[in-house]
Amino acid sequence: MTLFSNLVNALNNLPISAKVLTETRIGRGVNSIVKDGIFKDEPINKVALDLVNQWKALVQNQKNKKNDS
Repeated sequence: MTLFSNLVNALNNLPISAKVLTETRIGRGVNSIVKDGIFKDEPINKVALDLVNQWKALVQNQKNKKNDS
């Protein structure tokens, strides 16, 4: 298993908030690796992409809640 696989799996198991995602910008780093295609033929690429999409939705939902207030 690669370091990237280990990191993605660990991140996938962490409870994470929109605030943490915004402050750390970890999603940008993971997404950058996914887009580079380094692991495009490995299953971890889909896991990472799904994780980034979940995080995007989480941040967007938080923004929508703030706008509705």
